[in-house]
Amino acid sequence: AAAATLDASSAARTPYDTVKFIARASLGVGVLGAGAGVCLATFRGHDTSLYAVTMGANYTILTAMVLGAEAGVTAIRGEPSDVYSFGYGGGLAGGYLSAWWAGPGKVVPGMLLFGGGAAVARYGFELADANRKAALAGVVRPAE
Repeated sequence: AAAATLDASSAARTPYDTVKFIARASLGVGVLGAGAGVCLATFRGHDTSLYAVTMGANYTILTAMVLGAEAGVTAIRGEPSDVYSFGYGGGLAGGYLSAWWAGPGKVVPGMLLFGGGAAVARYGFELADANRKAALAGVVRPAE
């Protein structure tokens, strides 16, 4: 159950738990990507199945790369998963994808874009999680 969340105990996960978490999260994001593909195809008047499959696969692969790189960075740093490890992991994944698809000249922009995006996403998750915990503890009253 602990492997399903991004918390401070993520540095103590077993390799099996890490792979399971990456697979579960990647497939979940892939389903969201497939839904976005259906919406985009409907908006454009194109075939929804093609958009759903391609966008779902792209989202799944990208998420697996970012989370896999983040897990590697966390293991190397020996510290719990945090904003920095997500930034580094996103940068590694973005640099690799940019080199593969756009050439060596786009590695640094890809690293900055993906690293920044991953770090901002993790920071947003941490803020939302802190607000949720505070609301459950009764410290902050939710907006009415």
